[in-house]
Amino acid sequence: MTGTHDARLVPSAIAAWAVAWAVAHDREGAAALVACLLGVAAVGLAALATARWRPTVAAMLALPAVAAAVAVVVAGGERDAARCDAQALDAAGTVRVEVVMSDEPRALSGGERRWMAPAHVMAWEPGGRQEAAAEGGCALRAGATLSVVLHEPLDRGTRVLVEGAASWQGTGDAVLWSARIVAVGPPGALLQWRGALHEAVARVDPAVRGLVSGMVTGDTSTMPALQVERMRTAGLAHLTAVSGAHFAILIIAVGAIVSALRAPRPVRACAVVGVAGLFAAVVGPEASVVRALAMACAVALGIAWGRPARGLPALAAGVLVLVLVMPTVATSLGFAMSVAAVAAIVLWSPLVARMLARRLPPALARVMAVPLVAQAAVTPLVLVIEPGLTPYAVPANLIAGLAVPAVMGLGALALVVAPVSAEGAAVLAHGAGLAARPIAGVADAVAWAPAARLAWPEGSWGVGLAAFVVVTGILATALTGARRARWILAVIGCATLAAGIWLQGARGATVMADWDVVACDVGQGDMMLLRAGPSSAIVIDTGPDGDLARRCLRDHGVDAVPLLILTHPHADHDGAVGAVLATAPVQAAWISAAGDGGAAHVALTNAAVPVDVPHEGQALTAGQAHVVVLSSLHRDTALGANDASVVVLANADGASVIALGDLEEAGQRALVGRWDGDLSVDVVKVAHHGSAVQHAALVSRIDATVTMVSVGADNTYGHPAAPALELYARDGVVLRTDLCGTVALARDERGLRWSQCPRDVAR
Repeated sequence: MTGTHDARLVPSAIAAWAVAWAVAHDREGAAALVACLLGVAAVGLAALATARWRPTVAAMLALPAVAAAVAVVVAGGERDAARCDAQALDAAGTVRVEVVMSDEPRALSGGERRWMAPAHVMAWEPGGRQEAAAEGGCALRAGATLSVVLHEPLDRGTRVLVEGAASWQGTGDAVLWSARIVAVGPPGALLQWRGALHEAVARVDPAVRGLVSGMVTGDTSTMPALQVERMRTAGLAHLTAVSGAHFAILIIAVGAIVSALRAPRPVRACAVVGVAGLFAAVVGPEASVVRALAMACAVALGIAWGRPARGLPALAAGVLVLVLVMPTVATSLGFAMSVAAVAAIVLWSPLVARMLARRLPPALARVMAVPLVAQAAVTPLVLVIEPGLTPYAVPANLIAGLAVPAVMGLGALALVVAPVSAEGAAVLAHGAGLAARPIAGVADAVAWAPAARLAWPEGSWGVGLAAFVVVTGILATALTGARRARWILAVIGCATLAAGIWLQGARGATVMADWDVVACDVGQGDMMLLRAGPSSAIVIDTGPDGDLARRCLRDHGVDAVPLLILTHPHADHDGAVGAVLATAPVQAAWISAAGDGGAAHVALTNAAVPVDVPHEGQALTAGQAHVVVLSSLHRDTALGANDASVVVLANADGASVIALGDLEEAGQRALVGRWDGDLSVDVVKVAHHGSAVQHAALVSRIDATVTMVSVGADNTYGHPAAPALELYARDGVVLRTDLCGTVALARDERGLRWSQCPRDVAR
């Protein structure tokens, strides 16, 4: 591993990947130019390579140009076909189609409870097709992909006949909105197989049941939200995403079995490919799974040839083939993270291990180097989706790594045995659960450790800064004969890292140190803090983004939540419950009757938080904060979940607030009769992110100095609507989180004060 690497396929893989990415982002001109330049460069280099024209050298140098040209054609055709499918679907209007759900569903925020999942089109039903075609002759065809929005979640692999209104999103994405399930087909063999494993895992201790399922098959749907959040904080979330580690364990096990049977090389190669392919089919075609499967095939090819597969050529060949066969992986962040981690392990870990071996035993140095370089390599990419550093990730992975082979090994055996013997699979799953306990314990311990997550700059600036630190680290370890230069690079990298943390810490300071009320900027969602004490607050909703919710709590020094109020069961209001639970202990929770038994309720119950569905007039005092329920509709109401929002009137150290949840017209109309005369408050949190559905009579009854609108920038719902802003802006100040970021308010002897918005807002 520490010798010379065969990098002949690397330029081709990079060229194909870059061109496929450019085509997917509508940059055909750039892609074609890259392909042409590569071709010219290849011919020139081939001519200069030797005085005698060697076809092998010319072919090797020309391969990147060929790969780029093929990628232009294949990726362009794939994109055009997807757009044609989408346009035809858009023109068809209401359609009836038979699909297979190709991934796990995800809950959508806002409005009624709905789930979206990608699906693979199997057939268009006669009559549902409407015989419509988009401009340019596009026609509906089997084999297309589209996203299906349903009112109930369906497991991956479910074959279902659905009917709904279709639309084209303008980016090549076809969506079947509010699809109605016409018929559900019988479960296929793979779905039955997964079901058998789920039944076996269902007997495992609930504390680790979801963790076992996630580590074995990548299905985290049964993991408690708190556990998911703690695994992320500890840098262990990758354990619940099927990747190369799973395939490595399978290949080692299969190789040992067939070697013991003295099977010939072709049989061993076929066994590796067959088992790896079957496992990939069971867990689903995630980007990391596809990449790992490609490398498994490279290993099998090496076995068949009688030559050991080498890491870098196998990785490059896998990337090249996948980009040409499945151009969509070129834009997958998960695929990029998977490739970066493997490349770092292959190329960088031997250098780090050699440096560590000067102070540590060589075996321990090699073990420590792998998670260290893998975590460092993927950090810039992780920051794209989740800003913040996890300083305990490496030691957490080292400790958890001792239990990972046992969990995956026993879990894989349970997967094999499940279709044959439910009892045998349950025993194996129970063993995997016991082995998973240390991993869950490590995640819990890290989540409560000081500085478990460090702030880091967001956006391209933060990603670039992290990439600079990683590059300096690579250069520092790669320099073998220049000790002084190595130390200079190490100091530069450490200084950059410290500066990034310090700068973001300064930027992330609270907008008002003596705040009483805070409307957190959590994107398209709601989260409000009501100060209860020096380091505690009543929290109303959590927003959809765990990192943003956690940041708001930490920026405002909240490490205890005496009461968490979840106004209603929509992800933009309760999606980050796990993050709140992982950041600060919650003493009690109020939830809407519509959310009784929902995912957030389950997460709170699993965390041993007392949960109550409050009645109208119910009140609670926590320190200097007091809340009373104005509206809390019952489960049997004919109104939707939005109108079942828990509406509260609160006072936080003298600052008064009314929070209207996501009340619609009917709920707002019903609220008007809850009190006589006008209601005078310092702050009103506008209903439903400032949607157009605002009851003028309710607005006229609320006399508020400051209007807060919790809304995400550039959201697709049109929030806040101009009519809503006009209603609320007549007599007060309107502060919007999409324009102002997090906003805060305080009342003291100087009167009512609020944080300044960096942009002009309606007055």
